This record gives sequence, structure tokens and C-alpha cells, in this order.
Amino acid sequence: MRFPCSAYQRYILQNVLSSLADTPAVFIRGPRQAGKTTFVQQISAEYYPATYVTLDDLTVLSAVTRDPVAFVKSTPKPVIVDEVQRAPMRFPLERICWPCRSRPSGIPDTL
Repeated sequence: MRFPCSAYQRYILQNVLSSLADTPAVFIRGPRQAGKTTFVQQISAEYYPATYVTLDDLTVLSAVTRDPVAFVKSTPKPVIVDEVQRAPMRFPLERICWPCRSRPSGIPDTL
């Protein structure tokens, strides 16, 4: 499936794919309407198959809010969680998903 913005070269694409190869979590951050959702959907469709969920979906948001541990355990991995800022408990959710550990360099393995 092609997305309208795939015509634009994404200079960050190779960095994200490289990070996905050795990092359990990659966060995409940017201004509103910059194409973040389109970008992660394109990555999922073309380069890195993953389950896509959005917290704009009230059912998903309710599940995350009600029981984040059950949500994480029941969601097929790898997973893209879009609109994560909507979850009031997002930082505890991140700790549940990606236990704190470091690479030998001492750099945390969550970007």
C-alpha cells in the first residue's frame, strides 16, 4: 500500500530503520501535521511489519488506561503506538513495555 507522502524523501528513514534493528523502542516526535502518522504507517507497510494501534481510538485508549499491563501483553509485537501522548499513564506504560537496561556503552536503549 502506498501513502501520499511516500513521494517525499524521508531523510530520517534510514536512521529509524537502523534504530529498529537494535533498539526495543523508537519514538518519533515532531510538530503537528508534519506527517508522523503517515511516516510510521509507511514504515510498517513497506519496511518493518508491525501492529499499528492509535490512542485516538477510544477503545484502545480505554484498554491502555484501564489495564496497561494487559494491553501490552495482549498486543502482538512489534507494535506501533500512535498518539501516545493521549495516555495519561504513558511513562509507566513505557517502563512496562521496555524494561530499563543499558547497552555496554551505558547509553539507554530507548530512544
